[in-house]
Amino acid sequence: MNTRLACFLLTALLGLQWLPMPVAHAAATLDLYGTFHAMGVGVTIDAGDDPDLDATTTVEYCTSGSGAYREGFPLSRISDTRFAGSLFWLEPGTGYDVRVTFDDPDGGPLDGVTVEGILTTRAEITVPKPTPTSAYYVSPSGSGTTCSYAEPCSLSEGLSQAQAGKQVILRGGVYYEGELDLPHSGAAGAPIVVRGNSGETAVLDGGDPATFTWMAQGGRCVPYLGQYA
Repeated sequence: MNTRLACFLLTALLGLQWLPMPVAHAAATLDLYGTFHAMGVGVTIDAGDDPDLDATTTVEYCTSGSGAYREGFPLSRISDTRFAGSLFWLEPGTGYDVRVTFDDPDGGPLDGVTVEGILTTRAEITVPKPTPTSAYYVSPSGSGTTCSYAEPCSLSEGLSQAQAGKQVILRGGVYYEGELDLPHSGAAGAPIVVRGNSGETAVLDGGDPATFTWMAQGGRCVPYLGQYA
């Protein structure tokens, strides 16, 4: 082997020693949990991806497909391998693109890693409006069992008569009745409806309308000095 070839091989070997070794990126896992106006965001990492626990996150989200990402609150570390947080003020029944990017000041395997996911928030619950077959009218001063518009009964009486598919209509006034009982149950598509009468204001008041009077019981009050006077 001539001298020139030997020098070339030595230089090549020394150069290989100085080449930067590629960093193995972490494989984080993203979990999304949607409600009506919010979304839970969780990310799980491997135990060896951030041993000194100094990595942080950036959370971005947008309506699916729009590309107009906005920044959310960063995730909080809740364990050595788990980050969690939430997105707020979302729209019900709407798909969102979510991405979480890690920053590790040590330049470890988590640094620059991005995980992405798509989830749709829960849609608003719609309850079909029933069409009651008959009504029982009640009023705060109602009495009897007729329960008609002209002769309303008491609220407790109207509730006791109401069956599935019926409605109890409250005439205007303040109702102080307590311990009300609904002895009958509604049915699927035929609930028992309780509503106020159109054009009138009904108030259900949990207070006690009775008038209480203070009565003197004798004796007198003195400062407490270790015994009662």
